Amino acid sequence: MGTYAASKAALNQLNRTLAVEEPDITTIAFHPGAVKTEMSEHLQVEGKGHMDPAVIDMLTSSDMRVEADVPGRGIRNLVLRAGADYTGKYLHYNDPLVTSL
Repeated sequence: MGTYAASKAALNQLNRTLAVEEPDITTIAFHPGAVKTEMSEHLQVEGKGHMDPAVIDMLTSSDMRVEADVPGRGIRNLVLRAGADYTGKYLHYNDPLVTSL
C-alpha cells in the first residue's frame, strides 16, 4: 500500500506544479471513489492476508462503492465545464465543485 500511496502523492504534487508552470492548461487531480469493478471484487477475496483488513473493508463495503458512471459524470463535467480556477485542485467525485458543474 505504501508504494500506491506514494505514487498518488507524487501525482498530486505534479498536478500542483503543472498548475504553476503551465498556467494555460487546466490540471485537476480526480479521486473517483471506490468504484465497483471486477478488480474490487477480486480484492475482496484475494486481498485478505496481504492488506490491512480495514482498508479492504473500506474499499469493498457496499456503502462506500459507487458505480462507474457516477465518477464518469464528474469527469465529463470537469472536462466540459471546469474553468482555469479549478487548476491545481484535488477533487473527489462527490465534491460540490464537481457535482455543481
